[in-house]
Amino acid sequence: MTSRVWRDGGQIRKRIKDQIAARHLIRWTEELRARDVPTPQAEFDARDQTLVFRLIEGTAGLTVIQDRRALALADLLRPLLALHRVTLNGPGPFDPAAKILPRLTPDDPAVMREDLQTLLRAVPELPNATLVHGDFHAGQLIMDPSGTVWLLDLDDLATGAPESDLGNFAAHLATRPETRCGPIVQGFEYWLGHTLDAYCRIGGVAQTALARSHGRVALIRRALKLRERGDPSILSELAGR
Repeated sequence: MTSRVWRDGGQIRKRIKDQIAARHLIRWTEELRARDVPTPQAEFDARDQTLVFRLIEGTAGLTVIQDRRALALADLLRPLLALHRVTLNGPGPFDPAAKILPRLTPDDPAVMREDLQTLLRAVPELPNATLVHGDFHAGQLIMDPSGTVWLLDLDDLATGAPESDLGNFAAHLATRPETRCGPIVQGFEYWLGHTLDAYCRIGGVAQTALARSHGRVALIRRALKLRERGDPSILSELAGR
C-alpha cells in the first residue's frame, strides 16, 4: 500500500484528485463490469475524497508469475483482452511520452533521447484504436481463490493500441527483480515473446513490431521512474548498452 492507496478493514481506499474524476471512474467501472471485465466496483466517499473498493483476497499477479513463470500469462491476460474489446465514451488518447518527458533531465544521455524519439515515431495514433488500460503490469492483477483474475487501477484508461499495454507489461517484468531475466533488453525480448504468444492464444491480435516499440518506450519510462526512487542502474544499463 502507499500514501495514496491503503487498506481500511475489508475495503481499499484510493485518494482521487476530484469528484469529477471520481464520477468518470465510477461510470467506466460500472460499464466495464456490465461487459464482463472483472474489475471491482468503486464508490466515492466525499468525506476524504477517496474511491472505495471491496478488498479482493487472492494472489497478486506478480506472485503468480513468480510461481508459474510464462505458463501464468494466458490466465492473467484474459481480463486485459476483455478490456480491449470494450468501447467507452470519454477516455482520451494514450500518450506514450506523458510520463517520460517530465522526468528527463538535461544530463540524460543523448543516445537515450534519440532512441526515445525514434521509438515514438514508430507508435503513431491508430485509426482503429481500442480501449487500453494505460498502465498495465502484473501489479494491477489479483487472482482470487476461484481462479478469477481481477483488473485493478483504471485511472489511466485511454484509447490506443492494445500493443501499448502488452509492451508495458513485458517491460515491467523485465525490470522487476522478481522476474528479471539477465540483461534488460534480452529479458524484455523474453517476456515480450511470451506475452504476445499468450495474448494470441486466448484470442487477441497484436503486432510484434508495434508491441516492441511500445515496450522499448516503457523501458525508458520504467528506468526514469526507478531513478526517481533512487535506483539509476536500469537507466545506466539502457544508456550504456
